[in-house]
Amino acid sequence: MSFFYDGFRRPILSMPPSNRRSLFEDPREDLLSVFLLQVFTTLILSKILAKILSFIHQPAVIGQILAGIILGPSALGFIPGFSGFLFATHTLISFQLISSLGLIFFMFYLGLKMDPNEIKQGWRRTLPVASASIIVPVGVGFVVSLWLYRMAAVGTDKISFILFVGRKFHLYIYMNIIFYSIIQVQASVLQHFRF
Repeated sequence: MSFFYDGFRRPILSMPPSNRRSLFEDPREDLLSVFLLQVFTTLILSKILAKILSFIHQPAVIGQILAGIILGPSALGFIPGFSGFLFATHTLISFQLISSLGLIFFMFYLGLKMDPNEIKQGWRRTLPVASASIIVPVGVGFVVSLWLYRMAAVGTDKISFILFVGRKFHLYIYMNIIFYSIIQVQASVLQHFRF
């Protein structure tokens, strides 16, 4: 470190040139800058689309879904260099981690606002839906496992193969389709309607 003096002979601390940051350096090299740019772009586009869709009386979650479609590989992802600039592969891990943590905190927040009396009163409506969300994927998994057992001709017991593949198929469907897409939409809709 070195000291410079201003016009009144007071020392001014100066950092070594290696630690200085240029005003015009590439922000894509700094993970925090890229993360903040990703969050800013996602939030602004979500809010704009939610405001536009509010004129036709749609919940904000529809705008969020459309923002995900637009920013994802389905729309702007076809533009060469867009995904590499805004959503580079080395930055997606931190973005997905923070978004998952945000979803967890949001679900805890909704859980704190839930009224236990409403849950007790609405069990007749929720029990069939919850049961169907388990029975249907397991049933599809069992049917697929029968088809796979005939196709693969493995040397294992048929019952254990059906149970194993059926359960794994159920977990695959439940974790990928229900957990990663529907829970986020349901949480946003619940908050939109003030439940």
